[in-house]
Order: sequence, then C-alpha cells, then structure tokens
Amino acid sequence: MRSLYFISFQIAFFLFMPTTPLFAQNLVPNWSFEQYSSCPTTYTQIGYAIGWHPSYVDNCCTYQVEYLNACGSPGFQVPSSVWGYKYASTGVADMGQVTMAPSVTVNYRENIYIKLLTPLVSGQMYYVSMKACHATYCQTATNNDGVKFSTDTTFAVDNIVAVHSSAVISDTANWTTISGCYTADSAYTYVGVGNFFDDAHTTITTSCPTCSNQYPGYFIDDISVVPIGVSGNLTICPGDTDRLIASGGTSYLWNNGATTSSVLVNPTTTTTYSVKITNPDCAYTFSITVNTDSITQLTVGGPQTICSGGSTRLNANGANTYSWSPSLGLNNTTIANPIASPSITTTYTVTGTSGSGKCKGKGIDSVLVTVTPCDSTYLYIPNVFTPNGDGANDLFYVTADGISNYHIEIFNRWGQKLFESNTPTVSWTGKNAYGALQSDGIYYYIITGNYLNGNAFKKDGFLQLLK
Repeated sequence: MRSLYFISFQIAFFLFMPTTPLFAQNLVPNWSFEQYSSCPTTYTQIGYAIGWHPSYVDNCCTYQVEYLNACGSPGFQVPSSVWGYKYASTGVADMGQVTMAPSVTVNYRENIYIKLLTPLVSGQMYYVSMKACHATYCQTATNNDGVKFSTDTTFAVDNIVAVHSSAVISDTANWTTISGCYTADSAYTYVGVGNFFDDAHTTITTSCPTCSNQYPGYFIDDISVVPIGVSGNLTICPGDTDRLIASGGTSYLWNNGATTSSVLVNPTTTTTYSVKITNPDCAYTFSITVNTDSITQLTVGGPQTICSGGSTRLNANGANTYSWSPSLGLNNTTIANPIASPSITTTYTVTGTSGSGKCKGKGIDSVLVTVTPCDSTYLYIPNVFTPNGDGANDLFYVTADGISNYHIEIFNRWGQKLFESNTPTVSWTGKNAYGALQSDGIYYYIITGNYLNGNAFKKDGFLQLLK
C-alpha cells in the first residue's frame, strides 16, 4: 500500500542464496519470492515476483502489495524499504502487505495468490505455514494473517481459512511462523496469503504510536504447503533397494529406529514400514507397505536315463513361459514338460521367464538325459501326484522303454473308469472323462502291453491323488 508519508531510508545490498524450505515437496512455486521478472522500482509491483498476483475480492484496486528485493530501487529493497528495515526470512526478497485499512474502505485487503504446482488431494493432510513480521514503520497491528485455498482465483473475505494467526502479531524484530495441519476437502489449485477475515472479526491494536504509517503492515515470506505422509515405490524386486520419503514434519521416527526424513529399505518379502511424523502443530503415524514382486526361480528334475529308442518326460516349474534347447528329440520346446526322445545322451537346457513389470526376469536350468542300450523293459510308475495347478507334479505319467504296445486304465474305488490311454506320453490330469477334477484319494491303475519281443505284460497297483 502507498504510504501517506515519505519515509527516509538507507541503501543497502545484502546478497543471499535462496535455501530450500523447511520440508521437501513444497507445492508453492516461488515460495520465498526469489524468482522475479524485474527488480521492483515503485509501489504495487507484486507481479514482478513470478507467479504471484493480487486478489481483487473486496480489494481497492488502486493499492496492492509491494514486492521487495535486494536488487530493487531505493525504498523497495531488502532489508531497507518504505516499510521498514528487515532482512528476508529466506533469500533476498519478500512482500510488504497491509492486512486492513478501515479508513480507506471496509474490508480493504492486500491479499495475494499463486497457482499450486499440483492440486491438493481431497482427504490428504498438509502442513501449511508462512512467516510474517510486523513492519517497522507501522503504527497498528492485527491478527488473522494466514493462508487460504481456492479452486479458482477468487478469494473471498469470508472468515474461512486453512491456517491463520488468532493472536495479534506486533513483533518487528523476529519472523513469526503461522502454521497448522490442514486436511483438504477439495482439489484446490490456488493458494492465497493475507487476511481473509472481515473487519468485524479482525482485531486491530496500536503497537507503535509514534511510527509514521497508520496502517497494519507486514513483511511476509516462506509460504509452504507440504503433504504430510510417506511415499516410495510400492513394489520392488527382491534384492533391490528403495528410498522411502516422509514429509510434513520437523522430526521423524521410523519403526526401524531411524530419525531421518527418508530411509533406504531392501525387503526380501512384502514388508510394512511406519513413521511417526511430528511438526509444531500435529503428530501422526503413517504406514507404507512395500511389496516384493517375484522373479523367476526355475527348477527341473534330476538326470534321467532311457533306453535307445525310448523317451522320457522332462519337467520344469517356477516360470510362466519356457524355452528348451536343443530342439532335437523334443516334441515341443515351449512347454514345461516336453517329451524327450534323444538318440544320444543329451543335456537339455530350459530358459524360463516370470514376474511382472520391472521385476520380470529369467531363470536357466538344465537336465541330462543319458541314452543307453537296454536288453530289458524299463517301466516307471509314480505312486502319487498333486494336480493343484502349481506347475509341480501336476500330471500322472508313466515312463516306459523297451515296449511295443501300451495301454493304461485308471479307476476310482467304485470301479468307475476315469482315464484311458494307449501311449505313455499321454498323462492323466486327475479329471474324469467329463473334465471334473477328482477328489483326494486312492485310485487303481492297470497297465498292459507287449515287450519288444512280443511277449505280453500286465502291471497294476494304486496311486494317490493329493491336491
């Protein structure tokens, strides 16, 4: 606001580098007014501070906030200005603002606003703060300086704010922090600073009767809106390290004993971390669960031996997709359990992939199939299998060598035939002819066929189905 008197001043330049605000993740751009398009030269040049604008609701448009910067012309510098002598709280710039002027007009306000970097999230808690210092040359002081949010550039003087000072601020020597914990009730996109209470609800007192400016003026600086909570990657790969970051506090206490705002974690299993976030106005404990995404842990069976001209089933598990090599002697190279019929001893290698997203990985394993001349029949019949879909031992299959004909039948305890096949490479899945998975229990098999010399054979016995 333009002073009614010409104020003498001193010319002084103090160079400071702007520092970061109290917390990370401040949603207010140009929060300490350090970014500017031009150095201030006269009154009402708030627009020189990039992003900031005057709020015209209930304002008299002739008078606006003064932008003060160490680079400014005499009278509009920091620390010496028409408002008084005061260093900025941060850096080399701040604002001069009148909180009311009843002699000018009812509800006269020099409120300002800026667009947030990102809108507030409804239901999210934020630590909101600003700093104010009573201007040296001002006679009167008020309460109610504070911060207000809006979904547009309209900021009504309606006694509704996020945080404010209920006490009159008359300290000219020190910066007063005005702060509070605020839970957003809408996706606000703008933040305003000033007195948003009407004259009837604002207290004004005389703090310096001999001062030259009759109006309650304040230096303001360090506008901060910081989410209160904890963030980080919710999914990491086993063995990886992630940084969890808490914000909105002046002190932190993690459940692992750390007292820093961020911690490095490398869980091997899904783990929940918690942190108590404390600031001058509130204290809350937040939790975050870090999930470990699985990577491929591929396994195959042990080495196998077959007779010349025979075959065996290979079995891999632990992956989503498979690729076997070499392809020679395999009936399928892209399934978990191909039939191998090598003519010579062969080492088969399988590459499996599984996982999702960034944790998608590969696993490699191999199995040796030894081929030997056989003068007798080899028939391997397992006695248990587990058709539960986990990729391990899901099928009942018979390994047979040295036979010319083969036939198998499987019955339940009531003598009902559930499965029948003429080749050992066709496995029983545990289902009946109608596709119904059978219950856990004991089942009976009969295997008949002919040896290579033409002689017939018969094998029968029991097998157990366990899911």
